[in-house]
Amino acid sequence: MELTLENVRKTFGEKVALDVDTYVIHDGEIVGLVGNNGAGKTTMFRVILDLIKPDEGVARIGGIATAHSEEWKAYTGAYVDTGFLIDYLTPEEYFDFVAKVNGVSKEDLDARLLQFEHFMNGEVIGNGTLIRNLSAGNKQKVGIIGAMLHNPQLLLLDEPFNFLDPSSQHAMKYLLESYNRETGPSAKADDPRPACIPRIPPAATGGRNPKAAAGWPMPPLRRCLKRRIVPDTRRCPASSASSYQRYRRIC
Repeated sequence: MELTLENVRKTFGEKVALDVDTYVIHDGEIVGLVGNNGAGKTTMFRVILDLIKPDEGVARIGGIATAHSEEWKAYTGAYVDTGFLIDYLTPEEYFDFVAKVNGVSKEDLDARLLQFEHFMNGEVIGNGTLIRNLSAGNKQKVGIIGAMLHNPQLLLLDEPFNFLDPSSQHAMKYLLESYNRETGPSAKADDPRPACIPRIPPAATGGRNPKAAAGWPMPPLRRCLKRRIVPDTRRCPASSASSYQRYRRIC
């Protein structure tokens, strides 16, 4: 499912948070959006999902302007933050709610949850715990699983590796790879730490200023990720600047 931003600009007071001339994610691509904190990554997600209105421009999913129609919601899955969760429910109740909203039967829901069994690692369902009482990492898992339950053609995840332990990050990487391979959706994930993103994106953009979402000129980083050459992840956490310098040396 193709995602397009056209001449999108968003400001907060005098601060330019987002300034995108043209940005396209083609059907079947996995794209990692890399940039410093405050570079405009989350603002970009919120504009795409029609959670905030841009000052100028338009975001389109499958050719549909997200601000003018809700048709795109049927084939889009997203998790930006815990505001997407209903924290007074248990994970099972939340998944059941998401399934009903998206027309997923109980049988299909049970089958799809089995695909996330390794990712949940026995810590998410079956415990009777309310979402509000889960750890930050398990809340993250609930949000990601909820976004993927209806097999969306476009998947948007804001910092999906946040709060996840190393084994869960590895499981998350496998989930995205297998999901893209089996269903062929477009996927977009962002993280401020390029060295910590698993070896999955065949393309990447990044930023350190308001032009971030349009693509900070990073040809060395882009080439690295396309060739699946990445720095040693044991050096995480790392700042975006130092990580970028390591990418330059590797390329």
